[in-house]
Amino acid sequence: MTGVVGDVNQRKRKCWEEIKGKDLCNLFRNECLSMCIKKHPKGGSTCVPTPQGGKKCLCGYPC
Repeated sequence: MTGVVGDVNQRKRKCWEEIKGKDLCNLFRNECLSMCIKKHPKGGSTCVPTPQGGKKCLCGYPC
């Protein structure tokens, strides 16, 4: 899944991609960041809760 968020005033867009992998957000958030940077060198990551009670790794990067 990929999404786009933009700031109209600054003309910046950020795309988001879910990074699939087991336990990327459970113990160490840096696993999520590491996988994100491998795919998108200028990216940053965040772990967000899912409706099922777990967490998923989202990678944000310039579009």
